[in-house]
Amino acid sequence: QVQPLVRVVARKFGWSFRYAGVDATLDTADDFILENELYLPVDRSIVLELESEDVLHSFYLRNLRVKQDIIPGKRQLVWFSIISSKVEQGKIYDILCAELCGWGHSRMNGRLYPLAKEKYQVFLAEQNALQNQVTMGGANTP
Repeated sequence: QVQPLVRVVARKFGWSFRYAGVDATLDTADDFILENELYLPVDRSIVLELESEDVLHSFYLRNLRVKQDIIPGKRQLVWFSIISSKVEQGKIYDILCAELCGWGHSRMNGRLYPLAKEKYQVFLAEQNALQNQVTMGGANTP
């Protein structure tokens, strides 16, 4: 069974991305969360787990032709690949909600950062180190 790389949580009016971390398994100690910023590897199968905290939303990556409605109370998976020859190196892509979800719907924008496989591994390691630094620093301070 393929494990999701990221859990995407939609809520009025933003995106929360819980990354599986270096162990590639969600809900473990090395997970970390970023708000409205999604980093994904190129040229690899990607599985995202989607859920909504409140109302209907729709996860939409228009440049990648990926769209999946998100129903509150139900976890869904979306599976796709980012082909390196189809995206521009260093370009940031929009993550939109394609379902009218309330007064702040137009502000529900995220950013997708496609990374080469090696850079994605560096990103995970950096986030893991940052998380450990914050955790260790918090434990040692009065």
